[in-house]
Amino acid sequence: MTAATTLATAEKAVPWWLYVTDEAAAELADACGTKPVQLNQDVRIPLPRTTFDDYLAALPSKRRVTIRRERRAFAEAGYERRTLRLSECADTAGALAAQLQARHGHPADPAVVAAILRRPGRGHG
Repeated sequence: MTAATTLATAEKAVPWWLYVTDEAAAELADACGTKPVQLNQDVRIPLPRTTFDDYLAALPSKRRVTIRRERRAFAEAGYERRTLRLSECADTAGALAAQLQARHGHPADPAVVAAILRRPGRGHG
């Protein structure tokens, strides 16, 4: 909790945490002197059976068409896909996460987000 409070104070930041339990959110909010705000409960996607195609088949037709179009566009774009440790791509991931936060009304400094992603205990997957 000290680390969360110190980081929020040092960066003059509004603390935010994704994918934490209600109990952890309450503890973090108390430590940082704020109130937890639950944004959504849709972070879990139950997949029917075992494959992505099974998941896709269970979606409404309009959503399947959209996803197939997006997958085709991704394949045609020729992007390179690699598996990296989070610490190896923290700057890029931090910038993307900050853009996403800003899009949802929570401005974030990409450098601060990248620093959080580089902290010990992160970026090992």
